[in-house]
Amino acid sequence: MDARHADGSPLSPDAMIARRLRQHREARNLSQRALAELVGYPQSYISRAENQLQRIGDGLAEALDSSSPAPAT
Repeated sequence: MDARHADGSPLSPDAMIARRLRQHREARNLSQRALAELVGYPQSYISRAENQLQRIGDGLAEALDSSSPAPAT
């Protein structure tokens, strides 16, 4: 994953998390609404998080971890 904006400037940690959230959601072929239902958060919260208008809190991070399949070993 590229950790830079289109202009080449580095992404902030919050921007990297927001970008990863969207990339992982899209890789799982989930809409924002479907992800929201899966993790028990409003779709508007997911949208704000992806657009860096809402910081991703510990509760959402934990819900995302719990909803993700275990990595293959």
